[in-house]
Amino acid sequence: MGSYRVELARVLRRKELEVRDQEHFRQGSATLLEQLRAYIEQCDAVILLIGERCGAFPSEEHAAALGVVAAFEAYRAATGQALAIVLEFERRTGFEHPHRQLFSANYRSLLLEMGQSEAEIEAAIAGLVGASE
Repeated sequence: MGSYRVELARVLRRKELEVRDQEHFRQGSATLLEQLRAYIEQCDAVILLIGERCGAFPSEEHAAALGVVAAFEAYRAATGQALAIVLEFERRTGFEHPHRQLFSANYRSLLLEMGQSEAEIEAAIAGLVGASE
């Protein structure tokens, strides 16, 4: 993801936008999470790059420190919407989308990290079919 962060930062800076990435935050008197929270509160926009894996869901302590539980719920919704679009593509074309397995695995991993059971995950995925219309 490093090369993508660098390229995105380069493009945004050419547009004369202030860019701060993870390298801008150093350990000081405040924790990294406290620094990020203080900085994000002043931002007009925040861009989160999402890689090929969903990573780990933050602990309650980290989520509380950032105060962005709603952002993680929005990430869950966006991940689900992306899978819904892939499933709709398959429904309309009759072909398997080349990234279906990746999108499905990411969504499943995220829901598992959020504490959902396999039955809840299956129900959530089943509810996505036709959800992108």
